[in-house]
Amino acid sequence: IWNTDRSEAQIQANMHTELAGNESGLVAYYNFNRISGTTLPDLTGNGNDGTLTNGPAWTDSAAFNVWTGDTDTDWHTAGNWTDGVPTASANVHIPSGGTPEISAADAVCNHLILGGGSLSVGSGGKLTIGGNSFNYGTLTADGEIVFSGSSEQIIMDGAYTDLTVDNAAGTVLDGDVTVGGKLTLAAGSIDTAGNTLSFGTGGTLVYNGTAAQTTSDAEFPGSGGPENLTVDNTAGVTLHGDRTVPGTLT
Repeated sequence: IWNTDRSEAQIQANMHTELAGNESGLVAYYNFNRISGTTLPDLTGNGNDGTLTNGPAWTDSAAFNVWTGDTDTDWHTAGNWTDGVPTASANVHIPSGGTPEISAADAVCNHLILGGGSLSVGSGGKLTIGGNSFNYGTLTADGEIVFSGSSEQIIMDGAYTDLTVDNAAGTVLDGDVTVGGKLTLAAGSIDTAGNTLSFGTGGTLVYNGTAAQTTSDAEFPGSGGPENLTVDNTAGVTLHGDRTVPGTLT
């Protein structure tokens, strides 16, 4: 609880992050990070403790695995996280000042919130996201980022080198997306939701699903689309309209 107005940037920077308790304007802070008892302490030291009623039961929770960077900048170092190296079911938050790097081994997570920090996926790295993603910081994606959920996913805005969509339920863009290398559609579709999906010079569109696919204006527009096209789907790909491939058709 604050006694000052909080800007959008301040709210985003502190999402899913534990506070110190001595921040200016913070009059009461409850993190509910306890295992027993009916007193909820005010961690600001201002004495605004709360009392829990109706016999609440405390349970273990890993709602968000938060980057701390206590050891180094390697995503795969357990000591850099509040709950160890993220698994495929982990919701991940990278707060302001966080600088995790994925350089070689594959990384996974469920939801991803880049809350003011910076995430780097190196040219040899790969990040597979099973949930939604939001970018309020800086994304450097020189490697591959894969969206492979089982329900519709939100793709965070940013510049990608290689972006793969493997979700039969589809995806929707949260902002403008640029693909400088390969955009691969293995399953599902992309809803731009009024945002821009564009390709860099030499960009390639790949269809490599296992079921029949149909192109759309979202990833294969009449102008400003990919320079190269690769069809690697034995079930076939159907064009939704006339298209010209200025580069290589494979």
